[in-house]
Amino acid sequence: MTPKQTLKSIRLIHLALLIGISLFFSIVYFVLVDNSNFIIDGQDDLYLIISISLFLSGLFIGKFIYTTIINKCKFKNVLYKKMKCFMTASIVKFALMEGPILITIVFYLLTANYYFMLLAMIYMLIFVILKPTAENAKLDLELSNEEFTELKN
Repeated sequence: MTPKQTLKSIRLIHLALLIGISLFFSIVYFVLVDNSNFIIDGQDDLYLIISISLFLSGLFIGKFIYTTIINKCKFKNVLYKKMKCFMTASIVKFALMEGPILITIVFYLLTANYYFMLLAMIYMLIFVILKPTAENAKLDLELSNEEFTELKN
């Protein structure tokens, strides 16, 4: 697999995870659309704390693991090997973000409180923003101009 194909694979994995989350989000929303509310009465506080804590933990732990893996890969001589590490690091980061998003959607399913749907949408937006790109690979892996050109072509 070429470096460009590896980047396409990473993008495809990211898209597949996003589609899966979106489908689950849509199904749960349409199941509960008539029974939902925007009430914060203290009963859902624990779920809210868990949701936010899990997402922030997943985000920061994912970034830490991603950075650790990427730092080991920067010094590899071959672009293909660097991109394989980039792929591994990205998948770990995505997985640590996907779990809390799904749990937040489940909390909406349990409570029928729109605040959890709003949180899930914010988390999904952050997930979309962190989409892997060639520019991210160049910055994170500190690719030379030649390596970047090879990645782009």
